[in-house]
Order: sequence, then C-alpha cells, then structure tokens
Amino acid sequence: LCQYTNSIHKPTKSTFVISGNSLLFPESPIIVDKPAKGYSWQELCSYKGIVHCPYEMSTMSIFEQFWAGVPLFFPTKRFYKQCIIEAKMDFISIYSNNDLYVGTEEEIDSWLDKADFYLYPYMYYYDSFEGCIQMLTTFEDTQRFDRLYWLDQNKPVILGRWKEILDTLFFKKK
Repeated sequence: LCQYTNSIHKPTKSTFVISGNSLLFPESPIIVDKPAKGYSWQELCSYKGIVHCPYEMSTMSIFEQFWAGVPLFFPTKRFYKQCIIEAKMDFISIYSNNDLYVGTEEEIDSWLDKADFYLYPYMYYYDSFEGCIQMLTTFEDTQRFDRLYWLDQNKPVILGRWKEILDTLFFKKK
C-alpha cells in the first residue's frame, strides 16, 4: 500500500507541485516545480496537490501519494494520447522492456486503458495545460472525505487479497 512513507496529506501551502515538465504549463503562481532531490514526503504532502505529467503507466510514487491522501491530477486519456503523439510527454512501460513506447493509436489506447492513474478512484483530470491551471486556481478538494473513506475501507480488502496470494504461493497445502 506504499504507506511506508508515514505521510498524510496536510496541505499548508497554497500551491500545487508539478511532477514532470512544468514548462508545458502556462506560467502561474499556483504551480511550483517538484524539488529535484532533497525533499521529504512531509514536504510533498504539504502542497494542495500534485500535478502529474506521466511518463510511465505504473509508478510507485503515484501509489505513495495516493495512499497518503494527496489530491492527484493527470491528463485525460485523450489529452495524454495527444501529448504522446506530439512528443510532449513520454510513455514508457515496464511491461514493454522500459522502451519509449511509440505505436499505433489503437496500441496507445490499449496501454492507457491499463494505466494505474485511470483505474484508481478520486483522481482529477485536466484536458489541456491551460485548463489544468484554471482547475487548480479554483480547486476545492470536494472529494477529500470520500477519498479518505475509500482508503480506509479498502486497506483491509487489499491486504486480504495480498495475504491470499502470498499464502497460495508460499504456504500451499499438500
């Protein structure tokens, strides 16, 4: 569940941090670059949210941030696909030998349908870089209670599923 960070979203800053290429976005005082290094999980959790320019369909940092209760922002599938085709954002998959993925539009659609950030609930989606800035400017975390409730309710379910898998693998009955 990636809760080893021991961090919980407690926004004390009025800005959002960008995880990815912030130069894609119009200049705005509402966004800041993610520190390249030397930041703590508590610092990341102090921002109002994290805006992603994804490069991979499954990254641990997304799970860590999600399970800390941070509001997360991603491009819509349509916009991400456009950005991949226009080479504004990368798409790499650990399931394709970590190679930069360039394929047909149908293949891109198939991979995007499997991307973690389109499968988890309570994510926010932007359909343009300008639209993202607009969304952030007026953002109210109306999903906070539902998101935290979902996390609380699903933790034992997910841990139970992992226990079943591990028991099957390592403690098979003879």
